[in-house]
Amino acid sequence: MTKRAVETRNRNFRVEDAVYDAAMDAAVTNGETLTDVVARALVGYTRRTAAKHAAEERDGDGSNR
Repeated sequence: MTKRAVETRNRNFRVEDAVYDAAMDAAVTNGETLTDVVARALVGYTRRTAAKHAAEERDGDGSNR
Protein backbone atom coordinates (compact mmCIF):
# COMPACT_ATOMS: atom_id res chain seq x y z
CA MET A 1 0.00 0.00 0.00
CA THR A 2 1.26 3.48 -0.87
CA LYS A 3 1.87 5.83 2.08
CA ARG A 4 -0.05 9.06 1.52
CA ALA A 5 1.13 12.48 2.70
CA VAL A 6 -2.49 13.43 3.34
CA GLU A 7 -5.06 11.20 4.99
CA THR A 8 -7.91 10.40 2.61
CA ARG A 9 -11.25 8.66 2.96
CA ASN A 10 -12.40 5.74 0.84
CA ARG A 11 -14.86 6.66 -1.91
CA ASN A 12 -17.05 4.37 -3.96
CA PHE A 13 -18.09 4.75 -7.57
CA ARG A 14 -19.34 2.54 -10.36
CA VAL A 15 -17.52 2.06 -13.65
CA GLU A 16 -17.65 -0.58 -16.35
CA ASP A 17 -15.19 -3.43 -15.86
CA ALA A 18 -13.48 -2.77 -19.20
CA VAL A 19 -12.79 0.86 -18.24
CA TYR A 20 -11.55 -0.10 -14.79
CA ASP A 21 -9.30 -2.87 -16.09
CA ALA A 22 -7.76 -0.66 -18.79
CA ALA A 23 -7.17 2.16 -16.31
CA MET A 24 -5.62 -0.22 -13.77
CA ASP A 25 -3.32 -1.71 -16.41
CA ALA A 26 -2.24 1.77 -17.53
CA ALA A 27 -1.62 2.89 -13.94
CA VAL A 28 0.50 -0.18 -13.18
CA THR A 29 2.45 0.29 -16.42
CA ASN A 30 3.17 3.89 -15.37
CA GLY A 31 4.14 2.93 -11.81
CA GLU A 32 1.09 4.64 -10.33
CA THR A 33 -1.91 3.62 -8.32
CA LEU A 34 -5.39 3.95 -9.72
CA THR A 35 -6.07 6.32 -6.82
CA ASP A 36 -3.31 8.61 -8.13
CA VAL A 37 -4.83 8.53 -11.62
CA VAL A 38 -8.40 9.19 -10.45
CA ALA A 39 -7.36 12.00 -8.09
CA ARG A 40 -5.37 13.71 -10.85
CA ALA A 41 -8.28 13.35 -13.28
CA LEU A 42 -10.73 14.83 -10.77
CA VAL A 43 -8.45 17.79 -10.04
CA GLY A 44 -8.08 18.44 -13.78
CA TYR A 45 -11.83 18.15 -14.30
CA THR A 46 -12.64 20.62 -11.54
CA ARG A 47 -10.03 23.10 -12.80
CA ARG A 48 -11.29 22.89 -16.40
CA THR A 49 -14.89 23.26 -15.25
CA ALA A 50 -14.07 26.26 -13.07
CA ALA A 51 -12.14 27.90 -15.92
CA LYS A 52 -15.01 27.25 -18.33
CA HIS A 53 -17.55 28.79 -15.98
CA ALA A 54 -15.30 31.77 -15.28
CA ALA A 55 -14.91 32.37 -19.03
CA GLU A 56 -18.67 32.11 -19.54
CA GLU A 57 -19.29 34.61 -16.76
CA ARG A 58 -16.60 36.93 -18.11
CA ASP A 59 -17.97 36.74 -21.65
CA GLY A 60 -21.57 37.14 -20.55
CA ASP A 61 -22.52 33.60 -21.62
CA GLY A 62 -23.10 32.28 -18.12
CA SER A 63 -26.51 31.81 -16.62
CA ASN A 64 -27.43 32.94 -13.16
CA ARG A 65 -27.42 29.70 -11.21
